[in-house]
Amino acid sequence: MSLEFQPFVRAVARGAKLRRDLTRAEAQTAMQMLLTGQASPAQAGAFLLCQRVKGETELEIQGFTDAVRANFLQKVPHHQPNLLDFGVPYNGKTKTAQLLPAIQIA
Repeated sequence: MSLEFQPFVRAVARGAKLRRDLTRAEAQTAMQMLLTGQASPAQAGAFLLCQRVKGETELEIQGFTDAVRANFLQKVPHHQPNLLDFGVPYNGKTKTAQLLPAIQIA
C-alpha cells in the first residue's frame, strides 16, 4: 500500500459532503502513480470507483491527460528523410490498390 497515494483516495472518497475535486496537478500526479504501479490494486480500484461516482471535472481530465501525454506517448518526428506523404484519403474502394503513399523519393 502506497502512503503517497492515500491523499488522492481520501480526497475523492469521503462522501458527498466531504469529498473534493482534485486540482490539475494532483490529477496528473495521481494518474502517473496509477499508470506506473505506485498505487496498490486496492487503492487504484477505490480511486477509480470513487471518481466514477463523483464524476470527473474538466481540470481532473486535463491532469489525467497531461500524465498520459508526458509519460506514455512516443513523439514521432515530423520529418522523415526520403519520404513524401501525399495524404491520399481512402474512399472505400476495396478493389483498387492505394499505391501512391508507397512512393519513395530517392
